[in-house]
Amino acid sequence: MMQYLDGGLYVAPEDEKDQAIPSEYECVICCGVVLDPKECSECQTLYCSAHLGKDTSLPCPKRCGSSSYRRPHRLVLLQLSKMKFRCQKYPKCQTISTYEGIEAHLKGCAEYQREARRCAKCQPKIDELEAEL
Repeated sequence: MMQYLDGGLYVAPEDEKDQAIPSEYECVICCGVVLDPKECSECQTLYCSAHLGKDTSLPCPKRCGSSSYRRPHRLVLLQLSKMKFRCQKYPKCQTISTYEGIEAHLKGCAEYQREARRCAKCQPKIDELEAEL
């Protein structure tokens, strides 16, 4: 499962003046786009469910006093599903995917998978060899 989606890869619709992702769809913990979002029952702030973990009794990170989370409203999920993002390996990979399709793309993206297989020990040598190409 994807751990982070960079909001800087958001592709705004042409009629949107602001090209940044709306801040209400950013996780306040990782500052990325919310993945598998959960919503605080009190303040309606969205979080990536991975940050909340299995322990749903954690207090809200925005300190509203709640420790209750739920699935976001269907309209929030609809807005997320309409969003499009560039591949995490942009500009090497030019693919643009929907919010729901980005994880499937990354599983098949040669650029993303190539980097995922690299280890820190081998990386300097790989970079050196690629620079020679």
